[in-house]
Amino acid sequence: ATINVLRHWAATNPAAALDFTSNNPDSKLPAGSIAAVFRGIGNAADTSAALDFLATLDGSGNAKYADGAIRELFERNDSEVIEWTRSLPEGALRDRSIHALIDQWARYDPAAANAWLDENASASNRAGALAALGESWAKIDPQAAAAWAMEVEFGAGDTRRDDRVLESVFRRWMEYDVAAAAGYLAQQEPSPELDGALEQYIQRIKHVDPDATMAWAESISDPARRRNAILHVAKAWRGQDRQAWSSYIASSPDLTDKERQKLLGLDKPKDEEGGKKLREKKKARNGDKARG
Repeated sequence: ATINVLRHWAATNPAAALDFTSNNPDSKLPAGSIAAVFRGIGNAADTSAALDFLATLDGSGNAKYADGAIRELFERNDSEVIEWTRSLPEGALRDRSIHALIDQWARYDPAAANAWLDENASASNRAGALAALGESWAKIDPQAAAAWAMEVEFGAGDTRRDDRVLESVFRRWMEYDVAAAAGYLAQQEPSPELDGALEQYIQRIKHVDPDATMAWAESISDPARRRNAILHVAKAWRGQDRQAWSSYIASSPDLTDKERQKLLGLDKPKDEEGGKKLREKKKARNGDKARG
């Protein structure tokens, strides 16, 4: 009930609702109260007034909640929200607003959202906005989103941002159709940009078929990330087929001797791993009792 009251209050008097929620003396408001206020702002009858109020939050801690209102307002008056976002000065509010705008817009017209982003995004918000664009685009056309993400251009040295965009596409795609996402990945040449997407897929299937998953782990380009993926799959594989697992660990060229020894050590019986120490501790305790 409190959440609904706050939402309706914020739709008509956002300043009072936000002040009450932010400065409530007894701090007994339910979780999600501030988010409810911003959803209420997004439902305001007067879009212009709601946007004017949001603009006053620039530089405040509450600016981080503005994206909820932006998404709601975009649904009701997209052109006004687009122009308002364009006019914002550089800062946290503009960054959050661009992310929310692109996320919502790309669900209907990703090409237009991408074109607007190219013209209006800056270094502080471009990576996050591209990730939001990729994730929303993947909801309606994942193959097109993936092809676009493979070609996204950043400045020199921004390879991790390439990963972030692709990861956002494949994270969403795998929620809807894991097999199709895997089929697309299988058709691509291994590359550093695909490493993050491969890691996501590996995490999803390593317990289902660790033997087959190992080939995916081996296709990761970055040596450190490849070894890490192999280690994770190996631990899942051990519980299903120890003989095949042990054979693989002993011969894998991607593992260091230390990693190989550590993994093979997992397969020792308990009395070899720690039983001796436990027996020694028990013997010591019994000796102490006898002396006492």
